[in-house]
Amino acid sequence: MLELLRKKKSLRILIVAGAAIAALAGAVYLYFHNPHSYPLPCVFYSLTGFYCPGCGAGRACYAILHMRFYQAFRYNPLLVLILPWLI
Repeated sequence: MLELLRKKKSLRILIVAGAAIAALAGAVYLYFHNPHSYPLPCVFYSLTGFYCPGCGAGRACYAILHMRFYQAFRYNPLLVLILPWLI
């Protein structure tokens, strides 16, 4: 599979474009979906009563998309600090 990716430039472009479209779709969904009013079900939270890092990451991404960086930092500081590196 890796050999095929190294040889086929069009396949690499297709994979990167698909990932970009998926990320954009996720950002648009998260922008309009308020995780405070309609939270997504979390198995870890349901079993333990504690928020998992994924719950904090979702709320932090929502806050970042709405330009509330301090609130995002309070939800998940690691995500906010690593976000410039990921971009």
